[in-house]
Amino acid sequence: MDTFRIEGQWNGNKNMTLNIPHFPHFHSDLTTEFNNFKRYPHPFEYFALSLCGSLTMTIRKNSEEKGINIRNLYLIIEGTVNNELDKLINLTINIHMSSNTTINELASLQKSLLDKDPLFNFIKYSNNINVNWG
Repeated sequence: MDTFRIEGQWNGNKNMTLNIPHFPHFHSDLTTEFNNFKRYPHPFEYFALSLCGSLTMTIRKNSEEKGINIRNLYLIIEGTVNNELDKLINLTINIHMSSNTTINELASLQKSLLDKDPLFNFIKYSNNINVNWG
């Protein structure tokens, strides 16, 4: 079993920062050798990276529709992969937000996302993806 971690941060402007540990640049050459000196991003890391960007845009869009100004949105996606089976075992998404709005309004945004957004619905009903809000 191997693990990976993807981090994404959006601070309210037009830019988004993504961090893949051990990679100053995200390579396009793929391999499944995680614990080797020739380590390149695993295909599931690409999946987690695109999921991080999609979740960021979904949260951003929904917060703007509700008039909530998010100052900082920080996502950490961690996963476990069985390389022998080439299978994603689990994925944990940690979402941290700061805003000048009330806790109740942030809770309302969270509930709206979980209840109505197709991407969050997909995640909610997946057996091996967990979401933690902080």
